Amino acid sequence: MKTLLLMCLVALSYGGIDDAILVVSGASCIEELSEDAVSMFVHLAEHPIDLNSASERRLTSCGLMSEYQAASLCDYRRRSGDILSWHELALVDGFGSRYADALSYFAVLRSRSAPGETASGGFRGDVTLSTGASFSKTNQAPKWKYGIKTDMELGGKYELMWNTRTTFSSPSLDFGTVSMAAEGRRWKLVLGHFNARFGQGLVSWSGFMLGGFSAISAFSRSGSGITSTSSASAELLGIAGTMYAGRSEVNAGISFATKDAVLNYSFYRHRFNVGITASTHAASVSERVSWKHLSVFSESAWHYSYGPAVVMGALWVPHYGVSLALNTRFYDRKWNEYSGVALGIEGRGIFMSVDYSSCQAREKRRLKFLMAAGKEFAVGPWALNLVFRSSISRLFQDDERVKVDLRLDLKSHCGPYHVNSRVNILFYNSLAWLAYIEPGMVLDTFSAYLRITGFDAKQWSDRLYCYERNAPGCFSIPAYYGNGVNMSAYIAVKPGRNASWNRCSLWLRLEHVMYLDGPVSRQDVSGCTLQYKRVF
Repeated sequence: MKTLLLMCLVALSYGGIDDAILVVSGASCIEELSEDAVSMFVHLAEHPIDLNSASERRLTSCGLMSEYQAASLCDYRRRSGDILSWHELALVDGFGSRYADALSYFAVLRSRSAPGETASGGFRGDVTLSTGASFSKTNQAPKWKYGIKTDMELGGKYELMWNTRTTFSSPSLDFGTVSMAAEGRRWKLVLGHFNARFGQGLVSWSGFMLGGFSAISAFSRSGSGITSTSSASAELLGIAGTMYAGRSEVNAGISFATKDAVLNYSFYRHRFNVGITASTHAASVSERVSWKHLSVFSESAWHYSYGPAVVMGALWVPHYGVSLALNTRFYDRKWNEYSGVALGIEGRGIFMSVDYSSCQAREKRRLKFLMAAGKEFAVGPWALNLVFRSSISRLFQDDERVKVDLRLDLKSHCGPYHVNSRVNILFYNSLAWLAYIEPGMVLDTFSAYLRITGFDAKQWSDRLYCYERNAPGCFSIPAYYGNGVNMSAYIAVKPGRNASWNRCSLWLRLEHVMYLDGPVSRQDVSGCTLQYKRVF
């Protein structure tokens, strides 16, 4: 029932897990994430992991927690048995109530000793069909896109994922992304597309990588090793696997698409782990040491053609509710990357970070300051969440440009009624702004939202990005440029909690962008997206 409930939450409204995604990913807003990252979280929400039975390596590779959190959780299970509630998980070292609440969207707590409780196994799968159309005056005929995605799992040990689609800019259909995975007690094998993420990402990190320092958790990375993927933009295609031996593991993968190979050895302890990674272009040594209030991490790499690179830093919790972070990085000139130092502090609902970096090859320097503050309160029967985010960045060039981005989000709900709004102002080459209001209704088997967005960005360099609500897997963050109004409607129909074995869901999104007179001449665009999903 808990699994079905979580699946219903996702089908109900993709926006319902926005906050949970931000907490686990370390991003400060949805706009910082890629389609791959959001698709991974949607997949986890539809196929939640049992935290009471998953192995330490499974907890790490799924991307929901760090090595220290996974080790702490497994140690707690060995000493105290199954975790029976999310409140109990919040008391485990390394978690906290906010993180535990976020994990409840992507995991379940099945007690193996509870009466009537059975092990999770058997076959489960889903098939998703999607189509969309775009209409504009410049095109005599509408542009179409369509896709199919399927995910099948047997006994929690075997998995097959396939995803193929077309886009408005690429109408031809290809084989897409396919990944087959099998896992035993001491081994894991992946055929097809896969991800390989180790250390801090200097040698091998495929897929999404959070850029910038918009949250404390963004100051360091936790590699998930070899994992399967259904991402439409997967890079690695070949064969990969993992062998486990006690506290050690050996990962290896060969990608025929990128003509690359990677080999990794990792050793894990509760408060310490070290990894050695080598590929066809670089090699590195990474480590992480964690204590109760302090974590130190680093990775030192040598590129066979570009020379050395080092990333190191620390996370410190001097007091409950207060966190400090440091990240330093150095790249040789041939890497063509930014070297620098970043500092961050978080406490009492306020986060601040400052990052100074320079690139020798590009002869550029930049400084960025970011602040985010949130407050939850109530006005009568309405619960409100107010979030203010500001960023100030400066490029030290001849024109010494300064960019100031101010954003205010307000989310509110009262029973089934929801109202979301945003005001975004950008000062750069010129003044740009964006504002929207989005009322909605969320019921057990039905949800609907209507959004009206106004925007004015006179230059392409002043464009604004804003996440648009869409069906799961149809991630949309358009760039708003010009002067106009965007009107969109979102409808989701899903099965109730007492649905039969075969469960179907339907999503529909309608959109119309109307451009007004101004210095930028653009054509009005209309579009629609329809998605159907069946869960077995």
